[in-house]
Amino acid sequence: MLTKIKMTSDEALPLWGSWRGLFVVLLVFFSFAFVADETKPLPAYTGFVNDFENILTPEQERVLTQIISAHEKKTSNEIAVVTVNNFYGYQNINDFSLNLANAWGVGKKEKNNGVVIVVSKYWSGVSIKNGLGMTDKITDSETKKIIDQKMLPYFRSELFYEGIKEGVEAIILEIK
Repeated sequence: MLTKIKMTSDEALPLWGSWRGLFVVLLVFFSFAFVADETKPLPAYTGFVNDFENILTPEQERVLTQIISAHEKKTSNEIAVVTVNNFYGYQNINDFSLNLANAWGVGKKEKNNGVVIVVSKYWSGVSIKNGLGMTDKITDSETKKIIDQKMLPYFRSELFYEGIKEGVEAIILEIK
């Protein structure tokens, strides 16, 4: 004697044939999409000055490193300068800068006192990201002013070292 088993309509359909199944498939798909975005490869941190675009001379890198290192020893605030000719899969310099700053963890972890300056000669862009622990010392509007008044005038004349140095020194004055 055969026994009949009752099945609901959802149980009789394959996984993608039901609304619940479709929801599960979409959920899995979008979960992987967001995870993939967070794991885009980023360049490795090499120190206070990371000239991946090769627009600085070794002497210019040394001077910038000395300025930043002296400030870090006095205050524990950390500044990283990064030059790039691509955004490693991110849409723009701001998305790249934010993800890079978070990935590198510039600044002391317990103080969140880091600043990341990203410059791209190739893409004609600059971005400054401040750690949350810096908001009482330097605001986004102040960093925009530093970019507009201290850095861009030099960049327009292809004087990238001078613009970066002016930007670093202006930030140091704000956060000391």
